[in-house]
Amino acid sequence: MPNREALSKRHKLAFVRSVTLKPNVAYCMLRLAQAGPATNLLDPFCGGGTVALEAAAAFPGGTGRLCGCDRSGAVVKGARANATAAGVAARVVFQGPPPHAHPVGVGCTRS
Repeated sequence: MPNREALSKRHKLAFVRSVTLKPNVAYCMLRLAQAGPATNLLDPFCGGGTVALEAAAAFPGGTGRLCGCDRSGAVVKGARANATAAGVAARVVFQGPPPHAHPVGVGCTRS
């Protein structure tokens, strides 16, 4: 993973909650999953988007699709703000659920 910036200082988040995942934990999750530049990632409970943001930072030229979903529209809006603040909004997709229930991941596609 090429990004050498200190994990604790990697993302300047615009949206933070008390349960926001720390970048170093997201980095470890990606390493344990053996993610690479072509890995497609779906975070079904994305919160502030830390896992997708970390993947975008770790693989800046990556071709994998990075998607996060959350049931809270406010949280999805916050994750999008974090992606914009991190400069990776073009690489990640964050979506909330439609008005009716659906299986995890449906609707998490690039437009």
